[in-house]
Amino acid sequence: MKKFMMTALALVCSSTAFAANDHAVLNVEGEIQINGKTVIDKEGNWAGNTTATPVINLGELLTPTVSKVELQDAVETANEYHLTYDAQSGRTIREEQLVNGDVVWSMEWIENTPTSNKIKYINGECERVVSNTFEASTGYPSVPVGTLAARADVMTQEVISNSCNPEEVGTKTDFKDTMHMIVAAEISYPYGQTKLENCIYANQYLSWSGEYQTRVYCQGPGLVEMGDFKLKAIVE
Repeated sequence: MKKFMMTALALVCSSTAFAANDHAVLNVEGEIQINGKTVIDKEGNWAGNTTATPVINLGELLTPTVSKVELQDAVETANEYHLTYDAQSGRTIREEQLVNGDVVWSMEWIENTPTSNKIKYINGECERVVSNTFEASTGYPSVPVGTLAARADVMTQEVISNSCNPEEVGTKTDFKDTMHMIVAAEISYPYGQTKLENCIYANQYLSWSGEYQTRVYCQGPGLVEMGDFKLKAIVE
């Protein structure tokens, strides 16, 4: 018998974690059993609770299958954030921030492929267009609840136009951008008179601000809450 099994049996038999009516035995096959259930097999391997921890498919939850999601600031209700998607591919087409119905900031994907994209930013009266070429771009992996998940973009960005700072045009910058989130819980999320199922509550690191933000993602609409911005409407 392995020394490990002798030690394990001693630990099991002497543990105060088991009630008095629990019985640990070593059977003729060399297995350690408690109340008839094998906890150490004859090879000395743990065979107690072998239930696998469920993993969350983040790629599925973060890929929208709807056309548009509208979020509204729960504190300053005049502020809204709209996300427009290609429902077939799940890629983002446009993000925009509105105040009293007027767009004050936006980013629009003019081109978007797995290896490159071109994005137009509008901030007030300034318009800026950049082209990104990716050396690598990874998605979030599937992870258990309570686990940190990370993704990264390694790319070169070139400024195509800039209405407020034209001297910037033609400059190229290499970026290595890492994003991560802690998947804190699986939840359902209220929406009108119903609830969205298969959602996660996460604490996500925002590389552009250097801060963490609480977020909720649900299968179907994708992002439905970020900080004070809560789900207002889903456009199929």
